[in-house]
Amino acid sequence: MDSAEKPFVLCHDENAPSLHRQLVSGLSAEFAALPPGTAVPSTAELKKRFNVAYMTITRALDELVVRGDIVRFQGKGTFTAARSNATIYYLIHCPLELKVERNPILDSAIAQTELSGGKIRLVPLTNNDVQGDVNWNSVKTIPPGALVLLDSISNYRYIIEYLIQRECKIALVNSRPEYYLDWQPLLEKIHNIYFMRKECVCKAVELMAARGRKNLFLVHEGPSWDNPIRTAFRETLSSCGLEFKLSNELYATAKPGQCRSRMRTLQHRLDDIDGIITVYPHHALEIYKLLKERSRRIPEDVSLISLQDSPLLAANTIGITAFDSNLAACGCEAVKLLYSPQTAPAEIYVDYIYHARNSV
Repeated sequence: MDSAEKPFVLCHDENAPSLHRQLVSGLSAEFAALPPGTAVPSTAELKKRFNVAYMTITRALDELVVRGDIVRFQGKGTFTAARSNATIYYLIHCPLELKVERNPILDSAIAQTELSGGKIRLVPLTNNDVQGDVNWNSVKTIPPGALVLLDSISNYRYIIEYLIQRECKIALVNSRPEYYLDWQPLLEKIHNIYFMRKECVCKAVELMAARGRKNLFLVHEGPSWDNPIRTAFRETLSSCGLEFKLSNELYATAKPGQCRSRMRTLQHRLDDIDGIITVYPHHALEIYKLLKERSRRIPEDVSLISLQDSPLLAANTIGITAFDSNLAACGCEAVKLLYSPQTAPAEIYVDYIYHARNSV
């Protein structure tokens, strides 16, 4: 910073912007005037200078890291950085004219990218939203060494291999790692952002055990015995001193009708079960209907928890308790990884969101 230029001071007038916004704006301007790699003052030094709480300083510095104004190196300190304005290429399955639904991962990635001074470019992978019908002309617009974000991998393993060969830096929101165990050597070459799905199961079982439930039932989507949802269910039952029964599991796909028809074949079991965990919200709604038909009350007789939320669960007469993946946080973390100076592949686990309602 030019010695003739006075450092900024905070304005405490009631009409002034918040202290946080003033700090972010003022420090951003100060740091931008310094050469890249210059050490910035410590949190303690900035607290003393501005006479504000540590948390206020920390939040401002955190935002400056996200914006790309400064970078942190563990054990070394925080330094000024050249502001990044690189484009992030966000891969979507369908042609752009078909991309109409809201996507929390994309929405948060766009917001985080704008904070960092960059931008998102959507790259459609297919010509007609049909898996396997790859639009290679679109994929090849991604330049070598580009920053690439995917919110699923589906059947596009060879596209990831192609991008790795072009030395692209890739971040994947990996929502179903159990489906891609054979891909592990490939996934180890890119950044992965994971949902804490197993932790949701553990917490659901613990909540029911604390409620005094003894006979728990799981509606799952994994036919494999080693499916992480099923594994977490068994392990947490054991740690809570509850018995696992293979007959207290039901495999049901994401198709709503299948769950209802399968549950109807087990209606007699519902009279003995006092806690039910489902993977999908429509599973929970179907089971709610069946329990109501059998005059079983929620939560007096049975506790019910879904591992994925939906507005329909909140609007339900009872209000069904649910966990959910923090998709917005996944988008933010992916952008942070792509804009960070870190080159070695990293794994980030994003915490779940818990919606406590009335069904436990």
